[in-house]
Amino acid sequence: MPLSRPPALVLAALLLFAGPTARAQTFSTEYAVSLRGVPIGTARLQVELSDGRYAIEFSGRVRGLARLFSDGTGSAASSGEATDAALQPREYRHVWTEEDETQSVRMAFDGVRVAEIAIEPPPRRPERDVPVTDAHKRGVLDPASAFLWPAPAGVAPEACERTLPVFNGRQRFDLAFAYSRSETFHARDGSYSGPAIVCAMRYRPVSGYRPDKDSIRFMAANRDMEVWMAPAGDGMVAPVRIQIRSKLGRLVLEARSFAAGS
Repeated sequence: MPLSRPPALVLAALLLFAGPTARAQTFSTEYAVSLRGVPIGTARLQVELSDGRYAIEFSGRVRGLARLFSDGTGSAASSGEATDAALQPREYRHVWTEEDETQSVRMAFDGVRVAEIAIEPPPRRPERDVPVTDAHKRGVLDPASAFLWPAPAGVAPEACERTLPVFNGRQRFDLAFAYSRSETFHARDGSYSGPAIVCAMRYRPVSGYRPDKDSIRFMAANRDMEVWMAPAGDGMVAPVRIQIRSKLGRLVLEARSFAAGS
């Protein structure tokens, strides 16, 4: 996860949330992405859950302002089993393309552990990174499987009180959330207007990162990150707004449309 790049921050920030469902549901949303209030891209999230299985797809595009001189596109997908307590991923993949450079990650899960990882191109000089141990690859979520949260009480303060253990194939990190406040959110197309719970977010690196890297230190110390969650079906909430302070200014991802169905 190249945290020094704002679009990668958007993609990473999008890929944060997970949760269960007991019956077939679909969920989709369209996001607008801005940096310092200037539009720089769009993103789309689609989730399908049926008969104890789930499939999540995410795609996004950012334009030259965020990349300084070039455009970038990214996509991620995950599938697995949906239980009463959480999502258990089985397969995950993501691809990031900028000009003629493509980075890809594929992971396969065996129960609660990551069993296979394929990364192209391979990480450069991995000996500089904090080692990723077998323990760091157990009981984790891939980024796409972290899009929806179980929230039996709906948009209540306790929905924010959680820590997500995330592994993206290269880096293991925690995303810790805490209740900040309650707001009313209005989707731009009028598809949703109602309550949202605002969760403060902290990034905590665990392994697979360079401890002397400025971007890692910046994100670990960053206290200007939050996620707005809104109802997305029975006992579930999903993000309608994500904002992160980056080195280039405040990065915001906000739902233009927000629709959950069954």
